[in-house]
Amino acid sequence: MPPARCRGYRIRIDKQNYVVTRSAMTGRELLELAEKKPPERYRIDQKFRGGKTVKIGLDEKADFTTPSVEKFMTLPLDQTEG
Repeated sequence: MPPARCRGYRIRIDKQNYVVTRSAMTGRELLELAEKKPPERYRIDQKFRGGKTVKIGLDEKADFTTPSVEKFMTLPLDQTEG
């Protein structure tokens, strides 16, 4: 049974916990919340129970009511010279 919609959602980005009032946010909004600026230089992945990870695009929505969401992880996108 999926979690009920509520006033606040506790989410974890890297090792930091946040409380948000919306049931879904875009990858860009999540990166800005985690103070990863500019968001175009980072990628964010959603980790589920069991180890499955899914990349969230900057304009894709992550739904916090999805069962078995554990946390979000950010990775800097390296600029390669040459």
